[in-house]
Amino acid sequence: MTNPMLKKQTQTTQQHGVTLLELMVAMAVSSFIMLGISNIYLSTKKSYVIHDEFSRIQENGRYATETLSTNIRNAGFFGCASGQGLGTIRNGLNDTEEGAWNFETGLMGYEAVGTDFNDPVTTIDPTIQGGPPASWVTAAGLTSSGTAIAVNPDAIISGLAVIGSDILIIRTSEGTGTRIQANNGAGNVFIDDTGTVVGGCPDGSNMVSGLCRFDILLVSDCSNSRIFQAGNLQAVGGGPGNCGGAASCVNVTHPALAAQNPGNNDVVWGPPGNVFSSDAEIMKVVTKTYFVGINPALGITEPSLYVRENESLLPTPIVEGIENMQVLYGVDTNGNGVANRYFSANDVPDTDADSDTVFEGVVSVKISLLARTPQNLPGINRTAADFAALTYPMVSPASPITINPFQPGSTDRRMRKVFNLTLKLRNKSFNIAN
Repeated sequence: MTNPMLKKQTQTTQQHGVTLLELMVAMAVSSFIMLGISNIYLSTKKSYVIHDEFSRIQENGRYATETLSTNIRNAGFFGCASGQGLGTIRNGLNDTEEGAWNFETGLMGYEAVGTDFNDPVTTIDPTIQGGPPASWVTAAGLTSSGTAIAVNPDAIISGLAVIGSDILIIRTSEGTGTRIQANNGAGNVFIDDTGTVVGGCPDGSNMVSGLCRFDILLVSDCSNSRIFQAGNLQAVGGGPGNCGGAASCVNVTHPALAAQNPGNNDVVWGPPGNVFSSDAEIMKVVTKTYFVGINPALGITEPSLYVRENESLLPTPIVEGIENMQVLYGVDTNGNGVANRYFSANDVPDTDADSDTVFEGVVSVKISLLARTPQNLPGINRTAADFAALTYPMVSPASPITINPFQPGSTDRRMRKVFNLTLKLRNKSFNIAN
């Protein structure tokens, strides 16, 4: 009879562990599996980064084109004053030769020297801002008031703008306007009191009836119109000469404002154009200058689309990654309202030979924006030959304006995309009386 204990001991001694060969095979298989998982992870991460960067470039490009489209369509809109003829609008501001304060055209611009569509490929350096004002020129010329618009932009813009990128100026109104109750022409305009927002203005003062002190304003009854800079905004009670029979209103003064920019040159409004009917309105008007720039002083080293309102000392970046902007102006040369030819800002012709700004003949614009990804992309390696051959055709009336953003020795691994738009101007410009 077999001893059960002996059988159990025999079975135990017949068990074996994992051999070295089996262990090596298992490790090899595991390594291949881990290598595959790592490759999948790295490929997925690379794909995610690329798609994320492309999403950013699409988002930035769409936002920039939408911002420009909205403002360009509104260029020259000043309520019922839009399109008024010579002698009906009086500009009471000082320094009307400066682009921010000359409202004779709703849209004009400055051409970056060397980027005309007749010029060869233009190499830019989008990482360096600033240049002499002469790096940009315009054909704006004289205005109907006999005041010359500056041929070059001022130092604030030229100090931030990327050389080789155009500058676009848009003049328009903001808000819906407020109805006038009465005016006495001696330094006061009385408007509806629609409420006060305490501290609602950029300087911390109160916003009254949607206006702030020192705003640039247009008052118009569709027959007479006048541009001025607001002084104090003070709620007053009704009475003779004040609110036109209303219980209360807001007194908008227009003093000289010697310490403000630009200030008023006619404090007491005399005829003509000093009396406005009861259906007149007052609205804020603004000049917006768009350009591509960099501001390292604020820690902004990425080229961005900037906007400067009036003559602000600190233009605001609104869209990052915009590297270049090219603008062409469509001119109606035969009076049918359709652009017959497109010109750079320095070549816009005077279509009527009158003593007014040449941009009054512009009926549409073409704009190209060159946008880049915020970061270098993985897996992109470019040789010196690649950099030399990689250019970006932008707005092209006959031959393209071709931009090369790569400098010698560049290690740039960003992707880029050109966004194009063509827009018709909705509002004709108006002429300013002396």
